[in-house]
Amino acid sequence: MPSACEGCPHYQICKGTACIAEKRHVIDAVVTVNVTEHQALELPICMLYGDTRRGAFPSDVKAAVQYGENLQSLAVALNIVGAVSITRTHEILSGVFNIPITTGTISSMVKRCADSLSETVGKIKDKMIGSALGHFDETGTSVDKKL
Repeated sequence: MPSACEGCPHYQICKGTACIAEKRHVIDAVVTVNVTEHQALELPICMLYGDTRRGAFPSDVKAAVQYGENLQSLAVALNIVGAVSITRTHEILSGVFNIPITTGTISSMVKRCADSLSETVGKIKDKMIGSALGHFDETGTSVDKKL
């Protein structure tokens, strides 16, 4: 008499001794912080006159401690897209990542992002003003007493 497992798609693996009756999966996010230390080495060239050569930092590393693009993007996305207050964004980033970040720093990140988009927003605004027809959602909104 054939085993109940012979119809199992994993029969060759389990050889009829055990069958996979059910599968369950756990999907989880791992939150990590990546800190990259850059070091500028200094090499003495002439011991008599004290000439030295010093290495350079990458051009985008301008401060002793700074926040990377991913963290800045997350802070801005939480605040702008997620409509999370600056204070609450600070609490989330400090609590989840254990990063000492201030509300002023988060506010500066949001302002720098807005400033970097001002030219693009201006072009979009000019195109919309110059357009004879605006395609918006179907609910309608009054502007200058016109629908």
